[in-house]
Amino acid sequence: MTKSINSRRLKSIFVDISILFLIALIASIPYFVYNKFELLYYYNFEMALLNSLYFCKDIFGAQSIGKRIFKLKVINTKINKNEDKVSTLELSSFRLLLRNLFVYMWPIEIILLMYQDKRLGDIIVKTKVVPFNQHVDRINKIDIFKYLFIFILVFAITLSIIFTALFLLK
Repeated sequence: MTKSINSRRLKSIFVDISILFLIALIASIPYFVYNKFELLYYYNFEMALLNSLYFCKDIFGAQSIGKRIFKLKVINTKINKNEDKVSTLELSSFRLLLRNLFVYMWPIEIILLMYQDKRLGDIIVKTKVVPFNQHVDRINKIDIFKYLFIFILVFAITLSIIFTALFLLK
C-alpha cells in the first residue's frame, strides 16, 4: 500500500470514529442531564447501538462514510484456486461484519496497520482496502431493507449479549 493510500485510510478511520463519537455524545445527553443510576440500562442500550453501528459501518457497498469520502473500498482477496488470481467478487455482509469485530484487539490492529497494509480483521477475513474511483451506484429499496435488517439483527444480538452479561454479573 502506498503512503498516499495509507494516509487516506487513516483519515477515513478518523472520520468514522469521529462520527461515532458525535453520535455517542448526542445519545449520552439524557445520561448526563438526569445522572441517575436507573439510566444504567439506557447506557447499555447506547453501547449496544454504538457497537452495532461500528460493526455494520462497511455493509453499504463495502464502504463506510469515511471510505466514501476518501474514495476507498473493501475488496475480497480470496484466491480463486482454479484461476490463481484474486477474486473481485462482492463481499458478503457477514464477512464485512466479521472484519470489524476485531476492533476490540485494537493494539494489534494498529501495529499491523503501521507495518502492513492490513488490519487483523483484513488478514483473517481475507479482505483489503483499495482506492475506488468509480461512481457509486444508487442503493435500491431492497438493499436498504436488507441492510436495515442486518443492522437490527446485529443490534439485537449485541444488546442481548450486554444484558446477559449484566444479569450474570449481578
